[in-house]
Amino acid sequence: MIKLFLIMLVISAIPLFFLWVFVYEGSHALAGKFLGFEIKSFKPYPHKDKEGNFLFGSVEFTEEMIGITKDLVLLAPYYMDEIVCILSLLTLATLQIIFPLVHLLAIIPILLCLGPLVNSSNGLIGLIRGRDTDLTKVSKKKREKYITPISSILLSVIIILISVLTYLL
Repeated sequence: MIKLFLIMLVISAIPLFFLWVFVYEGSHALAGKFLGFEIKSFKPYPHKDKEGNFLFGSVEFTEEMIGITKDLVLLAPYYMDEIVCILSLLTLATLQIIFPLVHLLAIIPILLCLGPLVNSSNGLIGLIRGRDTDLTKVSKKKREKYITPISSILLSVIIILISVLTYLL
C-alpha cells in the first residue's frame, strides 16, 4: 500500500509542477492587475529570458513597480502558497468525512503542499545565498524578508505531516 502511495505521488507530481508554475506566475499577474498594472507578457512555462537565463515562468508588466506595490506583487506567490496549503488541509478533512476508509486521499494535500514547500525553500535558499529571486528584490528590511518563506515552509511541512499521519492511521 505504501509503494502504491509513493508511485501515485511521483506520477502526480510532474504535471502538478507545471500547474504550480502557472499558479505561481498567475499570482504575480493577478496581484499586479489588482493593483492597476497592465501585463506586458505572461509566460507560465519554461523559457529563457533576454539575457539567456533559464526561467520556469515569468510575468512582465508595462510599468516599473516601486515600494510596497512591488513588494506585494513579488510576495503574492508566497501568500497563495499558504492559502493553497490551508485549503488542501480543509479538503482532506472534508474528504475524510465523506470517504473515511479511503486513505489514499491523503495524497491530495501532500501534492498541493509540495509546490509551496519547494517554492519557499528555493526562495529562502536564494535569499541566503544572494541569488536573484523574488525575495531578494523585496524592499523590506532583511529580517522581514525571511518571515514569509519560513512561515510557508513551516505551514507546508505541518500539513504534509498531518496528511501522512492521516494516511497511516
